[in-house]
Amino acid sequence: MTNDIKYEVNAGFFNAINEDRTYSADDMNRPYKRLISNGVFASPKGTASNDLQVFSEVDSMNVTVSKGDALIGDKWFENPSNLIITISQNTEILSRIDSIIAQVDINTSGRMGNIVYRKGKASSNPVHPEINTEENIKEFRLADILINPSCSKITQDLITDFRGSSECPWVTSLIYQVDTSTLYVQWQEAYRKKYEEQEMAFNSWFDKLKTTLSGDVAGNLKLEIDELGENLRNEIDVEKEKTEELNNTVSNIKNDVGEMNFLKIHVMERGTNSNGSYIRYSDGTMKCWKIKKVKAGGSKWENLYYSDHNMGKWAKEFKTLISSKATIFSKQFWCTQEKQTCDNAGTVRCFRPNANTASITILIEAWGYYIEDHNNLQNIDRVYTLEGSSGSGPTYG
Repeated sequence: MTNDIKYEVNAGFFNAINEDRTYSADDMNRPYKRLISNGVFASPKGTASNDLQVFSEVDSMNVTVSKGDALIGDKWFENPSNLIITISQNTEILSRIDSIIAQVDINTSGRMGNIVYRKGKASSNPVHPEINTEENIKEFRLADILINPSCSKITQDLITDFRGSSECPWVTSLIYQVDTSTLYVQWQEAYRKKYEEQEMAFNSWFDKLKTTLSGDVAGNLKLEIDELGENLRNEIDVEKEKTEELNNTVSNIKNDVGEMNFLKIHVMERGTNSNGSYIRYSDGTMKCWKIKKVKAGGSKWENLYYSDHNMGKWAKEFKTLISSKATIFSKQFWCTQEKQTCDNAGTVRCFRPNANTASITILIEAWGYYIEDHNNLQNIDRVYTLEGSSGSGPTYG
């Protein structure tokens, strides 16, 4: 209209006439800012979410960064094929933590995307190297790798996946569902490695025992050997039960993550420290858990034998504790729990019908809130409340 008063704003794109309309890379990236958030793209529905995931290579100091895509600093980022990186061996007497980082360099001298291997410093309490905070360099931490002084090969249990954390979020705006089939390989590898070490130690001891026994000595100890064989079969059954229980635990965690995708709840932070592991979610809830191996049995109460085990502090403190549950990986024991608080996993009492002591594994887990003001958040009781342990026994001291 001829009488309109116009005020110029930014808009585009328009065809140029005699080069009167030119656009920069920032102009081209501008539409992304309101369409999707910065982060790693998850794989399409029905496939494993291993985009830009770091995996160990077999019997070597190499790791592989899977191919995948991300949006970093509002710039598209693509690793077109699996990338193999050789991790430096540790020549120090202390451990260190190295990081694998996805980087976009916006500086005039850079203008490119990189996968960065950044070495940490050896320390008695090692921490991962810092993320670059320069204005024109944007970085996401894909994974940390623990390098011990004796390390000669990288195994999956040494790799901590940071995808989905605050330092490397998912691009959630376009995700229908995240398939979690590859997110727990670190836990599974750590359990497998521990099981093999224990089995090897026992076989070595038993072979030495058989070598030293001969003649009358072997005859006199025949009954003891028979009993040892029976105990060995029981221990094998217990280890099988542990494997089944841990697989169920991993399956339950996967179901929790799947339920949260359905409810549009996202992982805000996850981690592991000397007090166990934890996951914090966008609805203000948190799950903490720890696995502890103890020597159980001993004290008598009526017709049963029991022992008390202090489970220590949670990996992170709850503001409100909703529920907790203790599980024993053995059919020969059962347990009760008591004295759980917002910062402490309390006491687990283990019962057995006979006086023999045995090594058992206890899993204790809890749900609650990690923020004070959660009154306006979703009610999680219908999804996450755990059944408490039942049973009676002698009063805790």
